[in-house]
Amino acid sequence: MKNKWMLYILTLLVLGSCKPMKTEFEYTPKAPKAGEKVTFINTSSGGEEWEWNFGDNFTSSSKNPTHTYQKAGTYTVTLCAQYKNQREYATAVITVGDSIPGFAASTDSICYYKPVRFYAQTWNPFDHSTSYMWSIDESAVLLSSKMDSSAIEVYFTQHSRNARISLETTKNGEKSVVEKDFYIHDSKAYSLLVQTPTSYLCQRLYGDLAEPLHAIDYEEGKNLLNLAQDTLQVYGDSIFRLSSLKIAGHTIEGFLIDRMARKIYFRDNGLFVCNINGSHVVCICPDKTTALCIDGGDNRIYWSTNEGVWKMPLVYTENNQFTSVPKLINTQKDVIKIAIDNTLR
Repeated sequence: MKNKWMLYILTLLVLGSCKPMKTEFEYTPKAPKAGEKVTFINTSSGGEEWEWNFGDNFTSSSKNPTHTYQKAGTYTVTLCAQYKNQREYATAVITVGDSIPGFAASTDSICYYKPVRFYAQTWNPFDHSTSYMWSIDESAVLLSSKMDSSAIEVYFTQHSRNARISLETTKNGEKSVVEKDFYIHDSKAYSLLVQTPTSYLCQRLYGDLAEPLHAIDYEEGKNLLNLAQDTLQVYGDSIFRLSSLKIAGHTIEGFLIDRMARKIYFRDNGLFVCNINGSHVVCICPDKTTALCIDGGDNRIYWSTNEGVWKMPLVYTENNQFTSVPKLINTQKDVIKIAIDNTLR
C-alpha cells in the first residue's frame, strides 16, 4: 500500500512539472520588401527557449527577433518553443517583394542588328496594380508595338559601344526607375552586294533585318559583282542561254534558275516565276526590274526596281502562288547588278 502511494505522489510531481505549451507567432509588416526589417512577435505560451528558422539559412534564438530578407521570394518560417524536454512547432509562409523592380535581357551577348528582348522582373505576389514605361537608346529600334508593356523587343543600329535602356515601374502607386548599360557587339553576317554605274556597295543581312548600304572596301566583293550575270545558267546537263530561253508571251531580259525547286525567275520588264518547263508563269513584281539574284543558302530572291532592292522567300508551290509580301531592304537607285557574298564578314 505504501508503494502505491509513493508512485501516485511521483506521478503528480511529474505532471505538475509539465506546463501546457502553445506555440504561435506573428510578423510585421505583412508585405515586406527585400532589404526591409521584419519583426517577429512571439505569442507562444509555456515555452522558455526559442529556435527560429527564417527559411533562408538564417536562424535566431531570441524570443522576438528581427530579420532582413535580402532577396524577393516566398519563405517558410519555423518557430520551435521548448520547455525542458517538451518541443512545440509553429510555421508560417512569408512573401517578400522586390525592393526595386528591375529588368533583364534575353541574352548575355547583345549583337548588332539582332533582335533582343528586355523584360521586367517585378515580384508582385499580392497582384498590386503595376504599369511600365521603357526608355531606349537612340541606336535602338523598337520591334514590339508598345513601350508601356512588361517586355519590349528591339535591335541596335550601332555597335562597339554601350547603349542605355531604362524602365520606369509603378506598383501600388510607388514609382521606381532602373537604368542599365549594355554593350553592343559587332556581328558577322552574309552580305548583299550592289553595283551601280558609278559605285560598288554592300550591306550585311541579319534575317529579316539589314544594315544600311555602304561602300565595298574589299576586292572580293567587287569581283563577285563583276562576275554576276543572269543571262546564262547551267541546269543538270543542259545550258540555258538568254537567247534560246523561250517562255510564251514574254521577252526575257535576264533569268536565274532555282535548281532545288526547279523554278525559273526571269525579268521581262517586271519579275516573274515559272516552273522549269515554262508552265504556271506568275508575276512577282510588275515594276521594271533591272537586276536579279538568288540566295540558295538563305532561300531568298533579291531584285531591283526604281524604288530600290527588294527581297522575299523563294517560291515552292507547284502553281507558283506565293503568300509572302516583298520587302524593300534599301532605296538604292540605278542598280545594274546584285550578288550575295556568302563569306561571314
